[in-house]
Amino acid sequence: MGPTTPVTPIRVSTHTAGPAIPVGGFPNSAAIIPNGKTLYVGNLNDATVTPIHVPTNTAGPPIPVGNRPVAIVVTPNGRIVYVSNQGDDP
Repeated sequence: MGPTTPVTPIRVSTHTAGPAIPVGGFPNSAAIIPNGKTLYVGNLNDATVTPIHVPTNTAGPPIPVGNRPVAIVVTPNGRIVYVSNQGDDP
């Protein structure tokens, strides 16, 4: 795993940035579950997805996925997160 890169939350009501949240290398995609409590960030260079607990803006342990995750979607019920991996052959 390479160096971490931060994701910066922005408070919409005030247009101000909060403290950066370290995730994996080269974060490039994100999806939030319907209840708004967890954001999943795809880390292209690390083959991981980092969950962020939104109420506290804290990152959880990275989740290993396939090579070069480039897209993330969440089912409407929030029970499954799908990750598309650009670097994996079928």
